[in-house]
Amino acid sequence: MGNHLADELDPRFIRLHFAGPAAKEHTVPAQALVRALSHIQRAIFLIAKMEHGRELGLRTRVSHEDEHLFALMCKLPERGGYTIPAEIGNPKERLFDPAIMHSVATKFKEIATAAGSGDGDQFRSLIPDRNYRAGLLKALKESQPPARSGLNLSLEDVAGAPFVRGPEARIAFASLEAQPSKDHGYVPGYVAGTLVEMKFEDRQFGLKLASGRQIQAIYAEHYENILTDHPRDLIQVFGNVTYDDQGKVKSIVDVSDILEVDVSDIQINEFSVDGEKYNLSDEWHFTVIFDEADGLYQLEGPHDILLASETRSELEEALEAEIELLWREYGCARDDELSPKAQQLAETLRKQFQKVNNA
Repeated sequence: MGNHLADELDPRFIRLHFAGPAAKEHTVPAQALVRALSHIQRAIFLIAKMEHGRELGLRTRVSHEDEHLFALMCKLPERGGYTIPAEIGNPKERLFDPAIMHSVATKFKEIATAAGSGDGDQFRSLIPDRNYRAGLLKALKESQPPARSGLNLSLEDVAGAPFVRGPEARIAFASLEAQPSKDHGYVPGYVAGTLVEMKFEDRQFGLKLASGRQIQAIYAEHYENILTDHPRDLIQVFGNVTYDDQGKVKSIVDVSDILEVDVSDIQINEFSVDGEKYNLSDEWHFTVIFDEADGLYQLEGPHDILLASETRSELEEALEAEIELLWREYGCARDDELSPKAQQLAETLRKQFQKVNNA
């Protein structure tokens, strides 16, 4: 369980530590657990490929051999929030090489440390290939539970010292993603457009913008699925953007994220605040639209909630924060602190939200 000196000196032994209100009972939702493990495993596979000097090709897939050799081996969970000790690499595999595993594990810790601190210069130094950079940043970013989940994930060494601190990780990853290119004139941001062309051999795609202009961009292998799943659909692409004199998008390079545009409605029938769970007596229904020209999602729903965000995930997080604010500012307030109109809202909220008894 990581108590031996050899384990303490070996970077292959790490700990996934979930914390936050949702982990206070030493449990964690399966969805958050699977999400974290799958994306950290993805990062390890990418580092193994990079350490072997393999190009991140158009249709590169993890080999059956690497799936077993570089597997993230999980051990019995521990208390303290919810902690999973894990080992990078399977020593029972015939081709297991301690030196190679030590190298991959060391590089994983160095890369995760740089990303988790938002150190762009160190991150780029450790990963010269921009395709690997984009893939590894995406894997580390996606390993974190959504902000609305009440969870955060820290990565620790076997002694419990964090090298990625959960509470700061999302901000650090976002700052790293938004750091501009060294080239003059580039501004990091999302561009929305219709996917109109794909050149598989050149790993390029064409995007038709709301302005009518068509631009080309290069994509990394791990974005192929989302592109092929959305031909002729509206997508969002994050990278370093240049604009013309009229302020319209002229080009995009260093693509580091590609998202489908999802305008499905949002239904809310439960939410959590400070670890306490509440059910709604009647489901709240929110409509979502996407303004292609402005590149913004807009949401509208009960209690005059009207929000706008650049991405779907940010929109959902903003909605969660808005509902929490409503409850804290009105549902939890004393009536003598509120105006008559605010008292009516508070009374409505108290009728709609019912605390779940965890006993």
